[in-house]
Formats: sequence, C-alpha cells, structure tokens
Amino acid sequence: MRYSPAAILKLTGAALLAVGLVALIACGGSPDRSDEAPDDASEGGSSTVHVALNEWSISPAHGSGFEAGKGDAVLEIHNEGAAPHDLKVIKTDLPPDALPTSNGIVDLEAAGEVVAGTDTLSGGEIVVEEAHLEPGNYVLVCSIPGHYQAGMTAALAVK
Repeated sequence: MRYSPAAILKLTGAALLAVGLVALIACGGSPDRSDEAPDDASEGGSSTVHVALNEWSISPAHGSGFEAGKGDAVLEIHNEGAAPHDLKVIKTDLPPDALPTSNGIVDLEAAGEVVAGTDTLSGGEIVVEEAHLEPGNYVLVCSIPGHYQAGMTAALAVK
C-alpha cells in the first residue's frame, strides 16, 4: 500500500501528538494545567494537596511537606502501595503520633473533626476528594486497623 506525502505527514503528526500526550500524562501532567494556581497554599482560594499512600507512610506526592491555603481544597490521593489503604483528614490540635486509638484503629470521633476521607483504595488506585479547610492543624491518617500504628500519619498545616 502506498501513502501520499500529505497522508504520511498527517499520520506522523498524529503519532507525535499521541506520544506527547502519553508522556505528559505519565509524568503526572495534564494538558490544561498551564493556567492553574500552584499546588501550594493560595490565600482563600483553591489548593491542591497531592498525597501518596504507601507501606507504611503518608507523604507528599510533590514537595517536602503538606500545606494548604484556607478555603476549598482538592486532595489528589494516590495509593502507591500494594496493600489497601484509605485516608482520613482530621482537624485536631493533637500531634500526628498522639491520636487516640481503640482496638488497633484511630478513634476518629475522639481525635477531632473528620473533614474529608476516602473509602478503601486498592493498590495503584487514585482518587480526588474535595474539602473545605479552615486555618489550623490537621492530621492525615490511614484508618485501616494497624496502619496508623505502623506509621501511616502526617501533619497538614492550613494557613
């Protein structure tokens, strides 16, 4: 089968576009993110908090700590581990390693106010949750039995 030069150019252009989009998505990008606010805190606006769950940690997917601006926030949660995990966001003045527990799990009612959370996520699963965050201290925890005690907790500061 023979192709005209114009058909070859069209096919080559389409292939390059597809490769570029795959590379962008694989690197965590999105074609329409160029005009978004930065991932950190924004005064009274929207913040995006990228959370990576793994055995046995909760860590920022980007950067070195968890911070957000007051107001509406988007939580992008990646279960990068093989085990199932969940995420609960608790507004509390308690330190991340001092939450009350009962029968191997965090006592969410006694710990503070749960302002956001996920159901159990399978390994490799990604979810996006929304939350309204007031200034203060928050703790992120995995509430699956034994996971908090294994180290699945982190602090989130909202300014």
